[in-house]
Amino acid sequence: MKFKYQAKNKQGELQVGYVEAAGRDAAITVLTSHDLFILSLVSADSAHWYDGIVRRFSGVRTKDLVIFAR
Repeated sequence: MKFKYQAKNKQGELQVGYVEAAGRDAAITVLTSHDLFILSLVSADSAHWYDGIVRRFSGVRTKDLVIFAR
């Protein structure tokens, strides 16, 4: 998973970026091992471009959706 973070280093400088980790706890471990104080950590994989389309067709049967897509 990919996580977006905001953290401060030992000098108090703000660092913003992304970290790739298996889970939230692993991302925290990676950031703290680099001597960073974590201010925020959120998942960057949460929203995809097709989520809105899926929500619109959630009440439509799969068979009807396949026929429509053809």
